[in-house]
Amino acid sequence: MMRRFAAALCCLAGCGPNLSQLVADHHYREAICGAQDGSRGDREVVGAALEADAGLAVHVAMVPTAQLEPLLGDQAVAMSARGRFARISLQINALPVDGVSPRVAITAANGRTSAPVAWDALLRITGEARPPNRTGTSYATGRNLLAILTLGMTIPFTGLSSRTVEVPPPDDDYRTTAPRAYALFQAMARTGCDWVPAAGDRQGWGQQGRQGQQGQQGVTCRAFVAIAPGTETAELTLSLAFWSQRKTWQGADLPETCTVERTVAVPLGRLDELDATTVRMFGARMRSVAELASARWR
Repeated sequence: MMRRFAAALCCLAGCGPNLSQLVADHHYREAICGAQDGSRGDREVVGAALEADAGLAVHVAMVPTAQLEPLLGDQAVAMSARGRFARISLQINALPVDGVSPRVAITAANGRTSAPVAWDALLRITGEARPPNRTGTSYATGRNLLAILTLGMTIPFTGLSSRTVEVPPPDDDYRTTAPRAYALFQAMARTGCDWVPAAGDRQGWGQQGRQGQQGQQGVTCRAFVAIAPGTETAELTLSLAFWSQRKTWQGADLPETCTVERTVAVPLGRLDELDATTVRMFGARMRSVAELASARWR
């Protein structure tokens, strides 16, 4: 309530351009904070503009079972019956914001969502056992906390009590206990986003849009997800969280980071037909979300 009151007071006092002008001039850092402090309608206006200028493009490809045979041997076909993998690539235009955080998932009609290529998902597909936890020593005890609070940090470290704790196994422990899951993890789990300079964007902003804006970045991302088998229909869910750091004059009592999020869904058809559907939809090239929504790919 106080946040909205402060934002409204600022507008009444004429302390800066209104939200529509900020969006029109592509001053998205200020617009994101204005939208966060404002109404749902404000967030919709700013989010829609960001989504349009981001020019989100996507590519989805199912990983063929034959490509897994060098990793899984004669178990590749049997394991594919327990789960498949999809490679999802994203491309986002450079924008005058402080960052963009994307999330992707393939969601079935029954609510089941694809899982990131992490150990739990891989072990379900390979049927291998998880390595046991390791034991370690922790000094985070109530007695130690009391000693630190009462005596300060100058007490000898050796005088603190300790306890034995279990910690998750490191990645290398999977090499011998779950070699197939380890091979899949090494092949697919090391993905993420690459940030490219503004000069590499696919849209370009023009002098007015660039004036006074620094740190523009474009994003290319790649992720693998594990998909449980089924015949339900599914959709690709893409979420983009655009964020900016608040200027100090905008209010010390407000959050330092402002965020506006947009989510779009692209129908993918039946789960058991994803191989043919993704080839038909994407082929070897990225497609914009706007193009997919208009069904021009059909």
